[in-house]
Formats: sequence, structure tokens, C-alpha cells
Amino acid sequence: MSELSVLSILREDEKVEGAFFNIDGYYFYRLNGIHEYRVMEHDIHVNLGNKQLYLYKDVISILRDIDQSPVYTNVDPNKKEDEQDVYIKWLTDSPKGEYEYIRDFESKIYKKDEILFHDFMKEYIEICKFKDANIDCSIVFIGYTLIDNNFEIKIKAFNYKILNNISKKIAQQFSKHKFIVKSDNLNWLRLDEFIVEDNAEITSPNGNKLLINTLKPSMGKIFEYLFKKIDKEGYIDLKIDEKKDKKEEAILKNLINNKKQLYGLLKPYLKLFINNQFMYLHDETALDLKDEKNNRIFSFSPRLMQYYQKQWFEDFIGEILMIIKDKYKGFSIKSTMRNKIFNFYKDGDNSHNIEIDWIIDVEKGGVNRTIGIECKKTLKKNYNKATRDKVYTKIVESGKAIVDGYLIVGYFKEAGFLGDMILSSQDEYKPSIIFNEDEYSDEDVFIQYLSICDTDIKDIQNKIIKCIEIIYKNS
Repeated sequence: MSELSVLSILREDEKVEGAFFNIDGYYFYRLNGIHEYRVMEHDIHVNLGNKQLYLYKDVISILRDIDQSPVYTNVDPNKKEDEQDVYIKWLTDSPKGEYEYIRDFESKIYKKDEILFHDFMKEYIEICKFKDANIDCSIVFIGYTLIDNNFEIKIKAFNYKILNNISKKIAQQFSKHKFIVKSDNLNWLRLDEFIVEDNAEITSPNGNKLLINTLKPSMGKIFEYLFKKIDKEGYIDLKIDEKKDKKEEAILKNLINNKKQLYGLLKPYLKLFINNQFMYLHDETALDLKDEKNNRIFSFSPRLMQYYQKQWFEDFIGEILMIIKDKYKGFSIKSTMRNKIFNFYKDGDNSHNIEIDWIIDVEKGGVNRTIGIECKKTLKKNYNKATRDKVYTKIVESGKAIVDGYLIVGYFKEAGFLGDMILSSQDEYKPSIIFNEDEYSDEDVFIQYLSICDTDIKDIQNKIIKCIEIIYKNS
């Protein structure tokens, strides 16, 4: 999305002399300081394939048959579906050449940076209005050219919400007809203006080795057992005794057999006891060899322990996202951002800052969704509510319709945590919907919030895929 120059647009009852263009009661001026609107534009590319299509007969009819249902807009509950208002009104009966608009309305304008038509660089232009009572200027200019089998579209609007909605509808319309649509995600392009800090950290060689091993499906149960011991006691005892149950004993034996793969990760330590109370670990040789034999345990080095506690799970989820990107065909992960701190209010108030571990740009059928992912190694009992409240106060209440979905992913979970929002009767995830209730907000903020938890890499992968598909299904 690019932002162009500022134009003044007045309603018919406000008009003054000097308008260079008018339509449907809107008058366009090169005035300063009076009802100024910044022109925003967006490009869409449609590959029509090998079909023999004609501009007037086929392509334009597809465009004009655009879905009339609202996008994140309140529908009148007192009306039946077939009685709902039309949300897009075409203001032109037929396409008109760009040169005609330039000749008729802009040939005598001196400042070529304050224009509507000169820089379209498209063969034809049409004009429509996206109905929204809360937005002053919902006029949309759509320019297009048919070149061989490519339909090139440029959209200009004066409000981000309108530009975003009309772009989504056009992309959906051509995707519905099985054409290949390429359209940058407006929300994704807009994210940069809200970034206040990059909080990404560099992974150490040992941390990278731990990450690589945890990505091996064959090692999944071993690391699940190891991490539980590390989280609970700070170390693992590799001695097998009669107290362990058969399942735990089998996992422990498997861990011992794979110990070579863990060299450099697990370091030997000794437990030091004082008055029969365990005090700390140390890596010096014991004075008594018997003590050394009986009290030898294994744990991560301090630096690796820090990586495991603070960074490993985010890296782990990042690698799973790359697996999905490479192997899953149902949608495409176009771009990713990591550990960015955003202020969607753009007010400099640190209390409005929110750090998002991963944020991804997903495309399916020409439609993009921006999804935030928060990674928590252990999900605590009240974490869902706390995070949901954070998303509401730091994203939704900002009034910026940028994030379409927010996903919480955990590895372990505490007793009582309400994870995996699944409708058992349909075996399907049920998102919680977070939206802004201010009817006068410039943008309709509508975020689907889901949480999942698992220790198996394939199950986590499948659950993330399912959540993304649900976000598309419900929006």
C-alpha cells in the first residue's frame, strides 16, 4: 500500500468554487486544510490462465459481479439476508478510458502530484462507493488493463478500511472463478509503521543443537520426559531404580541409549547435600568417589538452561512454521516476523506496547490473513483470559484492523488450563471472537483467538494448520 498526496473532498452542501472533479455529490479540490484526505492505493494482479476471455464480455462482468455482502461490517439484524442493503454501489455505467478522465478533468492542473487519474497507468477506470455510514468518503477508483492473459488492477481510496475491504472482495471474486490472484497483504505492509522495537535474539551453537534434536520426531518422547524433569527438579537422574514405572523406565532407557546425541547438551553434575537437604549442583570432582557415583546427575549448562527457558520454544514453533510453509498446500505462508514490539496506538505510551513472538502473512485463494502467534512453553491456568484481555486492550481498542487471528501455542500446560478450544461434537476448534464495540471506529477490528497445546511436533503442526484454516473459514 502506498500513500499519495492529499486531496480535499467536500460534500455537495459544502462545495465551493474550483472543484476539478465531482461524482455522486462528492467534489474534489486542490485546497489545503479543508476536509483533507490522503489518497491510498493498492495493486492486484490476476492471471486469467489460457482461457480466451474478452474484457467487456467476461472480465468486467466478473469484476462488477463482486460479492455485495459486508466485510466485518454490522448487518441489520432486523432484516432478512435478501433484504440487506447493497454495500457496493457502482457510480459509472461502463468503463471509461483513463485518457478521457485526464483530458476532461486534469488537463489544466499544474501540480501533477495532487491528481486522481494521471498516475493510474491503466487503460480504463471505473468508480464505485462502498457503503459505510461511519466513513465520510467511501469513494473508490478502480483502474484496470487487460494485457494478454493478465488483468492488472489498481485501486485508489481515501480510507484504509475501505481500501482493505474492496481489495479483499476483488481478490475473492477472481479466486472464486479459479484464477490465480496476486495481491500484497495490506495489513502486512502496514505493520511496519507500528513497530517500536525488534527484540529478536541470536541462538548459540549449543542452543541450535538442542533445537535440531527436538525437531526429530523420534526424539519427541525423550525430550518431553527430559524437559519435565528439568522444569520440576532442575536436573535428570539417569539411574534406573525400582521406583520408576514401566513406561517411565522405557523412556529413560531410550534416553540413555540416545545419550550420544545429547553430548554437549547434558553436562554431568554432583548434588551437594547439607544436613540431608539438597542445596545446589556443582561440577567439581567429589572428595569421596562413592558420593560422586551416588550423586551424579545431568543438567543443562547455565547458558543452555537460559536458552531453553527463554527462547527454545519460540525457535521450535518457528521451525514448525517453516515445515508448514514447505509442505502444506492448503494455504501459503508468505512472510514472517519475529519478536517485534508494536504500538498500534502510535502514541509513545509504553503501556500500549505488545510483543508478538511470531506474526505471519498467510495467503489462501488470493485472500491474505495476518496472524499473531504467542509461544508459551508452559500454559498456566489463567493464561487464556490474561492474553485475551491483552489482545483486546493493546490491539482491538487501538481501532487498527491489522491482525485477523491470534494463536496461543503451548508445550506443557498446568492443571486447570482451558486449552485446545474444541467442539467435541464436531471435532473442530472454536475460536473466541474479540472485536471493537465502538460503532464510530474508522476500522472494524475482528480478531479470532485460539489456544492449543501439545508436546508432539506433528500434532502441533496439524493443530496450527487447523487453526489457520478455521480463521479462514470464519472470516
